[in-house]
Amino acid sequence: MHSPDPEVAAKLRRAQESLDAGVALKRRIIEELRPSLLDNLGLGPAIEWLAQQMCSRAGLEPHVNVPTDAPKLPPQIGIALFRIVQEALTNVVKYAKAKKIEIDLLQSADHVSLVISDDGIGIPEGAQSNRLSHGISGMRQRVRAMRGDFSIHGTPGRGTMIEVTLPLPREGDAPPPPVDEKSATPARISNPHPVLR
Repeated sequence: MHSPDPEVAAKLRRAQESLDAGVALKRRIIEELRPSLLDNLGLGPAIEWLAQQMCSRAGLEPHVNVPTDAPKLPPQIGIALFRIVQEALTNVVKYAKAKKIEIDLLQSADHVSLVISDDGIGIPEGAQSNRLSHGISGMRQRVRAMRGDFSIHGTPGRGTMIEVTLPLPREGDAPPPPVDEKSATPARISNPHPVLR
């Protein structure tokens, strides 16, 4: 049996590397769409993991305070809060020039609160309501879809604080409408009994 042509072997090796990279990318995309940590361990550990991942790459110091024994949140609320943290962290890494970020998650019987603050350069005046600020707009729309309250405060040179409060459904309450992940707005429901995703 003769040894394979070096050129063919090199092409096969490159094809295998491309395939491996594609599989890794697919796994990463699936994980980002619906993190398994969120389903398996709950929102708190998922936020801790996300903060460590994003902050370590950016040289940021994260301080995450989440309840360890809180009841599991409804899936729609958990994914909404996770996405808000993800967007806020992305903004801090890209624009804030911060050294530290603090994430506090508080849960009571009837609501859950999220506070994200950094020690960066703050946000420009008017950015809170600027239609071009897609990240802020997306977070605000996501919170509105969950019938909650959203506020963002920035002081030039002294950082930014995002505060989110979402009501927790009581027994018998209608669930909030599903959120369209692409636009972060409530999806239109044509079927009164939608299939759960």
